Amino acid sequence: MVAMEYRERSDPLSWMNWALPAGSLSGVRIFVHWTFPLFLVLYPLVEGIQAGAAWGWMVAVTVVALFGIVLLHEFGHVFAGRREGVEAEKVTLSVLGGLATLGEERVGGAEVRIAAAGPAVNLAFVLLFLPLFAAIGIRIGPDFLNPMWFWPTPVTDGVQTTVQQLAYLIHKANLIVLLFNLIPAFPMDGGRILRGLLHGRQGRIRSTITVTTIALFAAAGILVWAVLSSKLVLAFIAVFVGWSAWVNRRQALAIAQSEMGLYEGYSAFEASVAESTRLSKREEKERKRRETEAEKDREIEARMDELLEKISREGINSLTRKEQAFLTKASQRKSGS
Repeated sequence: MVAMEYRERSDPLSWMNWALPAGSLSGVRIFVHWTFPLFLVLYPLVEGIQAGAAWGWMVAVTVVALFGIVLLHEFGHVFAGRREGVEAEKVTLSVLGGLATLGEERVGGAEVRIAAAGPAVNLAFVLLFLPLFAAIGIRIGPDFLNPMWFWPTPVTDGVQTTVQQLAYLIHKANLIVLLFNLIPAFPMDGGRILRGLLHGRQGRIRSTITVTTIALFAAAGILVWAVLSSKLVLAFIAVFVGWSAWVNRRQALAIAQSEMGLYEGYSAFEASVAESTRLSKREEKERKRRETEAEKDREIEARMDELLEKISREGINSLTRKEQAFLTKASQRKSGS
């Protein structure tokens, strides 16, 4: 599905990243991944063979319209990234929908806001389809928010025109993109939102391992679903989500293994990551303590300068008992006694 991609990601197989330039928008380059034309041809072809040529063309038009929506979805990430101080390098349309490649990665709340901006665009389209359906004569019922019911369905009984069918199909495709992206499985937006929420407690590496593990199980479930329902698009989604999750998980494991000096055994590794998180928190606490001490030393130095200046002007007898005690204690502190 739709996901964000960051510069530090690098797949072992370079051919997986092949893409053709397709212009630019708002200063961001747009590319078309090699899977997009493949999907655009194969999916409508399979649907046309199964349900007739007219249906195949209907699916093709729906796919093209959907990728226009996906492009706007990705620019939701782009503009949200700019608000967080991150510029986008490019947007790539692929079989998964799209990838917005950001110049650098944000963590915690910033990642949550950037990731949520894409699904927010799809939600806006869901709301826009409400008046559109009413305008073209499609009765809105409980099926409106059900992503699993395609044309024809009980809510659209009696609807026959091509415009009505296309509007219905595009709405359902957009709804599927929205809901799939909210699944808490990396690299989908829901997975990134979950990673951002887990960052404060688990840290970057461990939260990445958590969401990519969820993604592997989700990909397996989607693949089973694809086989049982004979849906080619679901199979594509399962393969790419699983592949991306596997690559990112391996990278996270490798980084943590390198940092901790571990060699084998993921169970031992997971324990070491937890220990690493605790050490990081301890180091952060120690850093803050040192900053506090340094600030206190600066205040003492400033106060000592004031008292020494007073002695220079008025003599030592001008000091109050409290000032004398402070000066004695500060001198001892400075000398380390």
